[in-house]
Amino acid sequence: MQQTIWGGVFTGFYDVTSVLTFSNVESGTPIVITFHDLDDTGCTYTLTVNAPDCDEDPECVSSCTALPTVCDDNGTPFDGSDDTYTTQVMVVGQNTGSCFTYTINGQSFTQAYGAWFTVGPFPISGGNVIFEVVDCDNTDCSHNMLIVAPAEPCSNGTLAVGCPVSNHFCPIIEQDIMLYQTDPFDCSATVVVTTPDVTGACGDGSYTVSVDLVNMFGNVIATIDAGQPMVFNGVVPGDYFIRYRVTDTCGNTVTQDCRIRVADIGEPVAVCNGLLNVQLGGWGLARLYTTSINNGSYDNCGIASIEVRRIYNRDPQTCDELANPTYSNWGPYVEFNCCDAGTYVTVEMRVTDIYGNYNVCWSEVLVEDKTLPYCVGLVDQTVECNELPGDFDPTNLSQLATYFGTPDVFDNCSAEAVEYAPVITNENGNIVIVRNFVAIDAVGNESATTFQQVITIVGCETGGGGNAGGGDETTPTIPQTRVNPNDLNPNGVSQNLVLYQNFPNPAVDETTIHFFMAQEGRAVIEIYDALGKRVFIQPGEYPQGENEVRVNTSRYNGGVYQYQVTANGETQRNKMLIVRD
Repeated sequence: MQQTIWGGVFTGFYDVTSVLTFSNVESGTPIVITFHDLDDTGCTYTLTVNAPDCDEDPECVSSCTALPTVCDDNGTPFDGSDDTYTTQVMVVGQNTGSCFTYTINGQSFTQAYGAWFTVGPFPISGGNVIFEVVDCDNTDCSHNMLIVAPAEPCSNGTLAVGCPVSNHFCPIIEQDIMLYQTDPFDCSATVVVTTPDVTGACGDGSYTVSVDLVNMFGNVIATIDAGQPMVFNGVVPGDYFIRYRVTDTCGNTVTQDCRIRVADIGEPVAVCNGLLNVQLGGWGLARLYTTSINNGSYDNCGIASIEVRRIYNRDPQTCDELANPTYSNWGPYVEFNCCDAGTYVTVEMRVTDIYGNYNVCWSEVLVEDKTLPYCVGLVDQTVECNELPGDFDPTNLSQLATYFGTPDVFDNCSAEAVEYAPVITNENGNIVIVRNFVAIDAVGNESATTFQQVITIVGCETGGGGNAGGGDETTPTIPQTRVNPNDLNPNGVSQNLVLYQNFPNPAVDETTIHFFMAQEGRAVIEIYDALGKRVFIQPGEYPQGENEVRVNTSRYNGGVYQYQVTANGETQRNKMLIVRD
């Protein structure tokens, strides 16, 4: 906006108060200010102010300024009878009171000086509107304000352009925004411009459309002329305006800005490695980092973070099976411990892009424990025959443990010592008992060597009482069948049912389960996986003595399994390990 004052030209802005100072002006001299709109030369307004008498007490003076009126067709663009107009008014003054009042159509209002306020709507058919502005503190200080009505209604069937939000393929209706998604493999969009809603084109109703792509700062980024393909390529994410310029055959042109948004709303591609295995370390712990699971995940705009979490089917402290599986927190790695040994653990990986979109993949991780346990702690012993009780039986594993101890077992996880039947010889009148132990952990790993304790019993007479002497010069060697001490009663006699360790263990394609029955009868052999699901059952009638059942294990996943035999009212359980190549 330009202001012309006494031949001088100044530039100002709408809605901004300007202060002008005049000096050496005689009292009563008129000061004429003419306002010119820079974009519309026909839009002018002239304001005349008389210079006050500075030698007298200043009087209250007010004046009014109005912006160009705004016409509203009230939703009937082809009916001008209901058209109305509004405008914004500002009242300024000198030596005024605290406020001013004005009355329109019998309704009074109060406003502050120097602030824009809206008056209307007024019917265009009613013509101009005049109202008086009266100072709140001095009713003699007043000014008449003239609001000039538009010369013509705005509902004259002229060209109108509307944003095509309602027929756009992907609108954000509540915000009147047309949404465009970035291309699959680029962090930019191909914006195919939707044709605007056009009404009121003159003549045969035909028109042409050209468009500008305008950023939020009002800068034109690209232009498409009428008749050209309405496509903007390579538009990066952000908010923009599509500026439509529609021209009908009569030369009427209307411009309309419509908001669009280019956004990356597609999830990244999450790619996980397939079956993985993790070896527990010496402390029975292991970590798996995102770098081991991620197998080339990607996103068209960039990845912000990659995190992993795991599912717990067992309590990590007690190793008890959980009724409802739980999840760990998302983080850069997941942890495993001995409770996971021999099982598959589901690990999820979440990939999040720079705009917050995410995707998840998962991998089944076999947790393996290949650290071998071992036995220590027992030393060789020599005892006098008379130091042992008369009913001492060198084949009784329970008595051997009572009098000569059991070894300590070391392992990164839990393991126990299993004792073979002892080897007993008579050497130069002395009874030599060689105890043999192996350590077996929860997943079936067995110590690399057999741990031995040699017990020499001296002073026993040949043919003497008690079992220690054996009754003859050469005590027979006991067969080396592996026996669990819990399978023998205190007298060294087998129970009605004895279950031996399967062989081979670990099993790959096949294993054999051996068991002993004190009497013939029905027996049921069952195998359960790590989650407690029964995967094998074989009932049948079996004779007295040792029996065996062969099991095809090639169809089972690797891991720790529990097998059991039920017969004669008793159940014996043991564990086996199945591995996959």
